Amino acid sequence: MLLTLHDAEFYQDMAVDTPLPFSLVEICNMSAIFRDVMVTIAMDKHLPNAMIHKTVSHDPVATPALLEWSCLLTHLRKLLKLLYERDSRRPFCQHNHWVSSLLHSRLNQIPSDVFEVDVPTGDSSLPAVLLRIRNLLKYSPFVFSFTERVKLFWQLVDDSKQQVQGHSRHFMIGAHSLTVRREQLYSDAFSELASPDVDIRQKLHVTMVNALELQEAGYGEGVVREFLSELIKEAFDPNRGLFCRTEQQELYPNPQVHIIMADYTRHYYFIGRLLGKALYENLLVELPLAGFFLCKMCGSGNVDIHYLASLDPQLYQ
Repeated sequence: MLLTLHDAEFYQDMAVDTPLPFSLVEICNMSAIFRDVMVTIAMDKHLPNAMIHKTVSHDPVATPALLEWSCLLTHLRKLLKLLYERDSRRPFCQHNHWVSSLLHSRLNQIPSDVFEVDVPTGDSSLPAVLLRIRNLLKYSPFVFSFTERVKLFWQLVDDSKQQVQGHSRHFMIGAHSLTVRREQLYSDAFSELASPDVDIRQKLHVTMVNALELQEAGYGEGVVREFLSELIKEAFDPNRGLFCRTEQQELYPNPQVHIIMADYTRHYYFIGRLLGKALYENLLVELPLAGFFLCKMCGSGNVDIHYLASLDPQLYQ
């Protein structure tokens, strides 16, 4: 019902006839209870790891009671995700409503190697509590505070840089060198960095060539950050054909891109690597992405009818 329920019905005054049997205040109160129940089940040490990995239904020795708990956990995850996404798009709950007090400071216990590989369901090399916290982050990240998640993200990035770049991370030793022309910035960068064999996490040493085919002065992080900023702008430029603009001047992938270029998937893959590199280097990128595209890119499977407003407001009305 939540998937198809229109905002006008969900948010309207309860004095008006509505398909919802509960008020928004009651929904907020119930969602807080559901949130803590879901966290309690997911962190219960008496339940096997298979349940939190969504594989218990395929376990031939799973008991009926275990299947019921697994089913309850799955439905709670889906329900809370739907409510959270609607609240994120058009708030009806208080700030930090979705953060569970049962998980306070739990992310501080997570070592970075927990996220490096996909640990099999039956793997006992990692403590069960770490696997459960990791799965909560995967399926219901909103139960952790945004601040804690950001700290964890930068911890993972810092650990990755230490592993990939080593002691050279503060210097330009071992950097991947490339020379690009300002007039052909995107095509030159694509030729140099699009291959999956290029580890884009490594330091970059960029030499810029101007319109007179002369190397520009400059060296180090400043040139790299300018290069990435200008490259991302060119990549998302609608004139290139990979992206279109909505009436609100927001960007989304061009549905007709296959007509313009045959290898468009390689270009989208390359642009994804560029955005990953920008995050990796803590580079602020100002991209007005359309709401429906941003929602889908963030991994949500519930891009419902209300996101149509970010594509075509007239059709949505």
